[in-house]
Amino acid sequence: MNAEARQLLLTSRSLWLMAAALVITNNLLMAWQTQSTTFVLMSILIWGGAVICLEDKLPTLEPAPSRLGMALGLAFLSTGLWRSERVFHLEAMVYALPFVQGLGLALLCLRIRQLSQLLAPLVVLALAMMLLVLQRLLPQHDLSRIAAQFTHALLTLAGQDARIVAGNEVWLPGGGVGIAGPCSGAETIEQLVVIAIIFVLAFPLQSRWLQAFVVAASVLFAIVGNAFRIVVLALINASNWTSKQYWFDFFHEEDGSLIFSAVAVSAFAWAYLKLLDRQLKEMEARRG
Repeated sequence: MNAEARQLLLTSRSLWLMAAALVITNNLLMAWQTQSTTFVLMSILIWGGAVICLEDKLPTLEPAPSRLGMALGLAFLSTGLWRSERVFHLEAMVYALPFVQGLGLALLCLRIRQLSQLLAPLVVLALAMMLLVLQRLLPQHDLSRIAAQFTHALLTLAGQDARIVAGNEVWLPGGGVGIAGPCSGAETIEQLVVIAIIFVLAFPLQSRWLQAFVVAASVLFAIVGNAFRIVVLALINASNWTSKQYWFDFFHEEDGSLIFSAVAVSAFAWAYLKLLDRQLKEMEARRG
């Protein structure tokens, strides 16, 4: 390695970027080794969202922390790395690590009074803690009943003779499903709300009311996407397929359930991009 390449490698900017890459890699590996597939995907989404929010600042980013900021930043990063080695399955601390480590990186980059410049990526990293709050607050019993109503409506629209039993069970002539726990759609709602907030921060709309509406509408996208999944499960259970148990397990417990989350996310992303496109056209029209 020549002297020029070595000097480039050792600039504060390059060192900070390498540190950021190592922190992100460490956090994702910890999630992959100790948490569920759903949590790993959410971790990728949150770190990716933070990077997207930071993207426009990267070309001019020149780390220049204060001494106090550097000390605090190293303390936060050390705490995060130390704690990552001791995380176990479903431990609450895992939700705080992205923000703790992200704050450490921010303090190693800017002076404390300048941290507002990194507000958007820090808010995205704090969404992991918001997920923990949502998991405690979302009423799964009520969500199960709402999911049953949407599932019944979709089956009826498809010409199926469906009926709701006990508020959270949907039955067809050949069989049906009971909706509870993860099937309530709580995880899909959490994913869509996080994605909506990332979109609003990374690609803001002009109206704050519209931004709030978009975040609220993401819940509806999640409920409908989950209802389509339950429709498929009910149809499988009501069928006379010899392999129906395999397909039920695939869409119920295995990675097949993520297909419907992906469809809901894609539908939401398409709608949001349409709103952005309309906003850009209106801005161009006013300039013209």
